[in-house]
Amino acid sequence: MKHIAILLIFMLYACGSGKQSSIIITETLEVASFKVSCQGTNDVQCMQVRKKGQKNWAEFNIPIKGFEYQQGYKYTIEVIKENLDPTKVPGTVETLNYTLIKQIRKQKENTIRLHDVWVVQTINDIPVNDIGKQPQIVLELQLNNKKILGNDSCNKFFGAIEQVDDNNLQFGLLGRTKKMCPDMTAANLFYDTMQEVDGYRIEKLSLYLLNENDEEIMKLKKVD
Repeated sequence: MKHIAILLIFMLYACGSGKQSSIIITETLEVASFKVSCQGTNDVQCMQVRKKGQKNWAEFNIPIKGFEYQQGYKYTIEVIKENLDPTKVPGTVETLNYTLIKQIRKQKENTIRLHDVWVVQTINDIPVNDIGKQPQIVLELQLNNKKILGNDSCNKFFGAIEQVDDNNLQFGLLGRTKKMCPDMTAANLFYDTMQEVDGYRIEKLSLYLLNENDEEIMKLKKVD
């Protein structure tokens, strides 16, 4: 009954005020378990939301009245979306408002644990030290910027995290510096394998990268 009462209040407000006509709808949103830097700034963190059926997350920097966000949890919520006519409100008034009706689901996720520094141990079940002479490949996953940075013991590399949630993980093409080293075997296999990554799982201090068939193609260990 609480969410019905909230909706009625908004409807009465909109109908009773000729000066502030608005469009009111209800939406069901998924809220990701971590925030990202809002586009154009590194100082402000945005939530990520998507509607039912959507694959990609969108930045969301509008307060939702009554919603208390806790990082590390994925939410499904029902909200009232009120879109005021900008020609009928003062310039200092927000024209788009969200209010929580109810929290449908709150689920703890492992995604935030990806945000760390990792060292590659195996590629396709082969220890890195057995593939080439390069001593180690280290990468850092920055969820807040959706970036990947690292060093293959010869060149620095960088790229974008294209998709990430509790099960899925995909990277864009990785750029790298152009230094030539005597043995690039392990590095080249690493770059090729990273393009096959489609998911992951985390067990204790180990990160397993998986292909589209959920097969392990790389194992990494958290750096202390």
